[in-house]
Amino acid sequence: MEFDSPNDAAQQLAKILKFLEQDSIQFKDIKKSEKGTNNDDKNTVPLIPQSKIPILDFETWRKNRSDLSKEFATYGIQSGFAPGRRSIIGGNPIILETAMEIRNIVNGSAIHSLSSEWKKSAITFCYLDSPFPYGLQTQRRCGSKSLLLCIQAFILKHLLFTTGDEINLLAISPLTPSESERNKALVRALAEILWTAGENQRCCICLHLEDVCFDTDYRYRPDGITERIYVFEFDHFESVKLFLKRHIDEFMRLNSCGCLLFLYSLVLSRTVRRIKEDMGTWNQGKLLTDMEDCSQCLINLILTGRSVQYPHNGDILYDKYGEPLSSPLNGVKERSKVGFLYWNKREDDGQRTQVGSMLKTPKYPIWLTSINDQIGLLFSTNIDLISDWRTEHRFTLQYYTGLPSHTKTTILSIDTLPFKRRPRTARLTAREEERKVPALEQCINTKWYDANIHWNGTLPYI
Repeated sequence: MEFDSPNDAAQQLAKILKFLEQDSIQFKDIKKSEKGTNNDDKNTVPLIPQSKIPILDFETWRKNRSDLSKEFATYGIQSGFAPGRRSIIGGNPIILETAMEIRNIVNGSAIHSLSSEWKKSAITFCYLDSPFPYGLQTQRRCGSKSLLLCIQAFILKHLLFTTGDEINLLAISPLTPSESERNKALVRALAEILWTAGENQRCCICLHLEDVCFDTDYRYRPDGITERIYVFEFDHFESVKLFLKRHIDEFMRLNSCGCLLFLYSLVLSRTVRRIKEDMGTWNQGKLLTDMEDCSQCLINLILTGRSVQYPHNGDILYDKYGEPLSSPLNGVKERSKVGFLYWNKREDDGQRTQVGSMLKTPKYPIWLTSINDQIGLLFSTNIDLISDWRTEHRFTLQYYTGLPSHTKTTILSIDTLPFKRRPRTARLTAREEERKVPALEQCINTKWYDANIHWNGTLPYI
């Protein structure tokens, strides 16, 4: 039911409550009725206690919002009257200092806000009848693409490798989920990322409401989102999943700020202090680059729960000459659930970014890829790929980007058994030969060295 104004909604709800009061609507205990109990009068209770029915006046509701919210929450009545949105009860309004900290750690300034593309970037699935019903939609020229594909990696983890009674036995394939199944996987993915960032002890979830939470200040320029955030804190994982399930539409609604809400939730779950500690003495000190793309720190934060600067294993304390560094180069210390592969043609052979085994060999056969600064996703449906070396002789990988131009499934056949390569000619240098190999193959070869890769009829496009 939709209303033209909040006053109309308040009046309609008041009529419903008055109707309940006059007619004393009651419900019966079904279980007792099935046993043949005839004491209907003893087994009936009021749907809403008569003494607790609030008298609704919209202006009063505006002034005493918190008290009415508690009253509504007690009896399951929804507060708030925004059409098409589920009610939001509780939470703490963000304060000026927290808003400034978040803006500074995300994009380096509380004065300059993010682009409109970021602000309107929601967590939205492709159509169910598309080739990728499991996939999130991304935009090529928006920095949220990296964030969405990181989330996509965890969605695939739950769709492909969830065990026990949580498997959808009616699905034809894990990659063709129903609407409810993919939403359930999204809820689990978001909850897992946030809970890991909070060191499996706590996390925060940010939701966007209409009311501004603090007065204007010369140190902060409003962006229409950050100053309207309400923060919900949790210390039980099941509560996180339940809350996200109830409010997942806040992240998925078209043109909503779902990506930014999740990013803020991630920052508050890890806390700004710990993020800075993870980064060390990094001179930029922010999670987004100057082009508003996700930095390696942010990617590591989503994949591992720690916003370290580099993808190598552990901390590097000495340079290549054995001299101690002024500050350690912080890397990944634990094996991640989702992996990461990197390739950039602009790097020299002796100065290539080194990805450690903690990210190259994850717990699940899913890898986020950064290829010439383009983010994508490689994954396998075979869990044995990361546990049985014999499976690595011949296997298939799927590549996903979420872009509208990506309209056909890309399946790559990988053969790591020794084979005879075409001999190099005297006129063809190593660098020139490298340019003839598609960048995606170069990236895969950083994990499976010298593997033979077949595109199965797909024209190499990356």
